[in-house]
This record gives sequence, structure tokens and C-alpha cells, in this order.
Amino acid sequence: MDSTDINAQFNLAQLYEKDQPLKALESYKKILRLTGPEWNVLLKIASLNERLGQVDETITTVEELLELNPSNLELQKLLIESYVKNEKYDKALDLVNDTIEIFPEDLDLIELKGNTLVKMKKWEQGAAEYKKIIERETIPFKTKIRIGTAFYGEALKDSIVVPYAKNILKVIDKDSSDWQINAYLGELANKEKDDSLTLYYFKKAIDLAKLNSDLRIRLGQILFEKGDYTNAAIEMEKAVKKFPRNYVINLILGLSLAQNSDHKGALEYLKTAVELNPNDLNSTLAYSFSLNQTKQDDKALVYLERALRIDPNNIQALGMMGLIYDSKKMFDKSDSLYNRAVAIDSTDILILNNFAYSLAERGVQLERALKMVQTAVDKEPENSSYLDTIGWVYYQMGKYDSAKKYIDKAIEFDNNNATLLDHLGDVYYRMNDKQNAKKLWQKAVEMDSTLTNVKLKIEKGLD
Repeated sequence: MDSTDINAQFNLAQLYEKDQPLKALESYKKILRLTGPEWNVLLKIASLNERLGQVDETITTVEELLELNPSNLELQKLLIESYVKNEKYDKALDLVNDTIEIFPEDLDLIELKGNTLVKMKKWEQGAAEYKKIIERETIPFKTKIRIGTAFYGEALKDSIVVPYAKNILKVIDKDSSDWQINAYLGELANKEKDDSLTLYYFKKAIDLAKLNSDLRIRLGQILFEKGDYTNAAIEMEKAVKKFPRNYVINLILGLSLAQNSDHKGALEYLKTAVELNPNDLNSTLAYSFSLNQTKQDDKALVYLERALRIDPNNIQALGMMGLIYDSKKMFDKSDSLYNRAVAIDSTDILILNNFAYSLAERGVQLERALKMVQTAVDKEPENSSYLDTIGWVYYQMGKYDSAKKYIDKAIEFDNNNATLLDHLGDVYYRMNDKQNAKKLWQKAVEMDSTLTNVKLKIEKGLD
């Protein structure tokens, strides 16, 4: 009835605000077209644009509002935030610097300046602004940790930020001794490959949060990933006393002990891990391996079968079963498993090597064995096991010069291996150098007194 009724338009716009913000905006804009700049209307428009994420429109409206009231601090803050959101960092920095001159103690402004500088990748200057905030005793810890967490997150993405993040976190830690801050510092030390500091901060965090199992797990993971299996085992042994039924702690402890060749010690923890998480492939395979290493092959086969039920195409399980059946001289089963593994992945050099060695030991399918192990040697030309296998294939083919060449090379990379010396002795014997053959066999027995078959060769030679 009267499109120029400003009060009606304003009331209508207010009704639209909750559920139809775009219609509310249109109504408020109609009012401005009728009246020109109006403080209350512009505030409504700025608020709606901010709510809708329409940053450009927010900037325009707030700039108009500031023309009406240039000293309004809250509008200035909103405009600075809007500039930052719209990546107009220079404008944001100019405005925040001007405003801070008038309100130098306003912490919101200091944080806005810090945020702007950080967005501009001016990390040192940004950190200096944030440091002004966190150094104040009156600032709530929640605010400090929010700032510390933000710097920590950026440091994980960009190593340039690490020193500034560390500085911020250390300032916070002086006042709080919070476990989370120490965990962050530990992660940053790990990122910088400072092992002693990593250990120091994580141990400090653990002392501050004794019931936090995740901290202990993370420390174990870091040590394990670094190959420090001894310290990983030490820390996880402490952890397992606190959390005896924690799957990850038991797994890391078992794996660490196994990596240090303490398979007997590993069994208890790997068994617990399997019991806690029976469908987990990693713990099942690790437990199977330690069972195999402690000569419990029949039990290992039970768990390897379980691993194949979890993942029927798992190369590691197939290969381990192949080795066990090969050692039992159940060659139909071992060949079947190896063939299945090769069909799944014909590039797995460990499978190719082990299958080739099994065939060479029996003196069968030697051409195929040579082709398989050649692939392994081509990929890892300094692997003593692969060099020995190809040498042994050549030996079984009667090509003793080639056999000697490869086994000699294997010994260059692993000169304390009794099996390699035994094989080279066999090669020398077939080359009619029985004196050197005997010397090599004797040296092999000195290294490993359990080699009864080699002792027989010393006495009687080869058949």
C-alpha cells in the first residue's frame, strides 16, 4: 500500500533476518535507497553480510559506517578482520597500526595485528605481537594455548615457523607447565631431529599427564620410527605396566623387542596385541614371525593362516608360510605358496629370492630360479643374500666361475656369515681347490659350531 513506509520496511527486514537473510538484506537496502546512509540500517547490513560470509559486501558497508562514525573501535576491528579474510593484508595492517596508536593496550587489536602479519608470512613480527599477549599474567590460559596451538600447527606445515612456534610455546610453558605444551615442543624437537630434546619434552609431558596413554604411544612411535628400538622397548615397558591391556603399547613393545632379535621376549606382548585386536594384520604377522624365529613353526602357521583370512593376497604371510613349509621339506606346499605369491606380485624381490633359493637347493627349475634371483640382484646389487642365491644357482648349474664371482661379492658385503663361507668352500671344492675349500669350511664352523654337515665335509669332502 505504501512502498515508502520506512518503519514497515525495517520491521519486515527484521522479520526476515532469522530465516531469510537475503530478503532481509534487500529490505534494508531499499531503506538506504530511500533515506541515504543510516547508522542502524548499515549495522544490520554489515551484520548480515558477515553472517553470510559476503566479505566484499561487509567491507563496503563497514567503510560506509566508519564514514559516519570514524572513531568506533568495534567497527574498525570488524573491518580489519574483513580485510584479512579478503586477503587485503596491506589495508588490514595499515588500519590496525593506525588504531593501535589510539588504543595501544587493546589486546584484540594486538592479536589482529599478529594475525595479519602471520597471514603475510611475516612470522617473526607476527610472533612478536602474539608474545605481547601470552606474556601477560591476566590472559586466560585457554587463550594462550589457542595461540600456541595455532603456531604449532603452522610449524608442522612449514619448518620456517618452527623457531617462532618454539619461542611462543616456551613462553607459555614458563607459566603453566602444561602437558600439551610439552608434547608440542617434543613434536617440534622431533621435526628438527633433536633426539635428546624430543625425549626430554615427551618424558616431561608424560610426568605431567601420567594417565595419558596417547603420550606414551606417541613417544614409542617416534623412537621406533627412528630405529631406536632399545629406547622404544624401555619406554614401552614402562607404559605397559600402566596400561597392560593397551593394544598399541603391546604392539610397539613387541615389535621393538623383535627388532632387537629378542623374539622370546616379544612373544608375550605380540600375543596380547593379537588377543586385543584379533583382526589386525600387522600384529598377527609380527606374532607369526616371532613364533617362527623361536622355532614354533606349527603355531606360526596357525596365525599365518589367520593372516591370510584377513588378507588373502598378503605377500608377507604367503612368503613366511613358504619358508616354513620349505624348511619342513614339504615342497609341494611351499612351491604352491611361492607360486601364488609370485602371481600376485611378480616384482617382490624377497619372494623371488627365497623361491629361487629353494629351487636351487633342490637343483630343480634352475633356469627359472636364475631369472627370478637375477631380478632381485638387479634391484639390490649389494644385498649379500641375493648375491649368495644367484651364486648358489650357478653352482647347481655347474657354472662354478660365475658362482664364485657372486659368492665372493656377497662375502665383501657380509664377511661374518658362515653360510656364505660354506657355499664358497663348496665352489672351491668343485673347482678342485680342496685346500681352500677346507679352510673356508673350517672358518664357517668356527663362526657357527652347529653346522654338523660342514664338519662332515671337512672330514670327508663332498659326495
